[in-house]
Amino acid sequence: MHGTDDDAIPIRFARKLFDLASQPKLFIAIEGGGHLPMQEAMPQLLAWIRES
Repeated sequence: MHGTDDDAIPIRFARKLFDLASQPKLFIAIEGGGHLPMQEAMPQLLAWIRES
């Protein structure tokens, strides 16, 4: 999970790390989100955890 407007860690680094990770995995890009955009994506993240 990563905000597209994160000024601390650019999203390109998150995508690169995601590409290297093993399955199961899910990349959630929070459009307009900054650093640590947890509230916007928490329902989607919890659903993924329950299904994995």
